[in-house]
Amino acid sequence: MLNININSITNFLEGLSDQMEASISNNTLFFPSNYGRGFIKQVELNNGLIFQEEKFVIYEDMFLTRSIDKQENYLSLYFLIHSPLLTYNPQSKDWAQQKLLFFDEDYRFNQYYPAYLNIHQYHLFIHKNKLNEICERYQFPKGLYEHYLSDQRWLFQASHSLEIRNLIKQFVELDIETPLDKSLFHQNLETLILWSLKRISENKEGRVNKIYQQDLQVVLEVGNLLLQDHENEMTIQEITQKYAIGERKLQRLFKSHFGESMNSYRKRMKLEQGKQMLEQGLFTITEVSYQLGYSSPSHFSKIFKDHFGESPNSIN
Repeated sequence: MLNININSITNFLEGLSDQMEASISNNTLFFPSNYGRGFIKQVELNNGLIFQEEKFVIYEDMFLTRSIDKQENYLSLYFLIHSPLLTYNPQSKDWAQQKLLFFDEDYRFNQYYPAYLNIHQYHLFIHKNKLNEICERYQFPKGLYEHYLSDQRWLFQASHSLEIRNLIKQFVELDIETPLDKSLFHQNLETLILWSLKRISENKEGRVNKIYQQDLQVVLEVGNLLLQDHENEMTIQEITQKYAIGERKLQRLFKSHFGESMNSYRKRMKLEQGKQMLEQGLFTITEVSYQLGYSSPSHFSKIFKDHFGESPNSIN
């Protein structure tokens, strides 16, 4: 397993480059062929905005630990695009979720990336001073954002609005080489921030959730744990004992964050990983079934067909 540690937002690419021995060109880190394929791009704009796009497939499980220095004073918006890690219903019109995360000196955001999953996500980091300046300039109601600037550490999440989706689609072909393009891009990011805060604050559909930092840390670690060991899977009872948390509370927090139960999440992610391994043509059905811990290829094929509505033979 790859273990990557990041302790700075502003030097994110440099930290990855040193650990992965990867090259950086035009603010873009390209994955070495022995790690996988894809890229991570970071654009630093003036006055406290940092934009990242991550689009990659890795050939070995990777554990990424982000331990951000409190002095950096950045908040972050996460926009996951077609990523199976946090999008539990690919048929839904809400094809991604947005998440507003807060970092402080005690916060460690750990993310486990299973091998052979297609990851595509955007991260937008906003300095606290910049957030305050944007909201004041556009006369965004102070009561709707001042708690983001406080010392309380919450995670807020909500489904995307139509306005947010349209703005994100403009990032697919990111081209900010000229000063004019960069200015327009900067303006779009500020608009995206406002629409995101508005969406999180309105809670029209009753789907906005917030979770305190300590509980969030447990939920994220449990989510990572469910994706890792396919041979010796821990039961939910064993997991609750490991993290000293009640089963009902953990189930409630997990479903609030991931949108599904722990058993459903573990099952779906194994099948998502198996499907993408087959689509990439690197493994046979037999190899995939045993690598993911299924008792036999026939057992894997049955569960696969029940879930996706097609047999793995139609993909392989």
